[in-house]
Amino acid sequence: MLASEMITRLTSETVDAAMQESAPVLVGCLFRDRNFALNLVSLELTAMFFQGELKVYYVLEDMHPYFQKRFGITGTPTYIMTQAGHALGTLLGRVSPGKLIEHVTEMLMDRRKQTLRTLLQVNKLQKEQ
Repeated sequence: MLASEMITRLTSETVDAAMQESAPVLVGCLFRDRNFALNLVSLELTAMFFQGELKVYYVLEDMHPYFQKRFGITGTPTYIMTQAGHALGTLLGRVSPGKLIEHVTEMLMDRRKQTLRTLLQVNKLQKEQ
């Protein structure tokens, strides 16, 4: 499967909408260097693994200042998980597809745990009334 089918490049015209997605989003901040193709493979395999659970994007050098200002990234490659404009977590450095999938799994589990805690609190309050 081609990368363009699973992941999308963000531009200045599309980044704000992607950062406001209500579903989890993974963004790879990449350089077009000798490791670019390997980084795209990691993103693509992660997109395939979590198909339907999160959207996967990448940005190149022209968009790095946006992510530096908004999320404080300091190096590349950096992988950022966001939801509704808030960073859920970051991962700095070139990583294997397995390590990226593991990181995303942890971020999604943390999100699910928080949702479960909220639901349990609501249920407890309803029972007390």
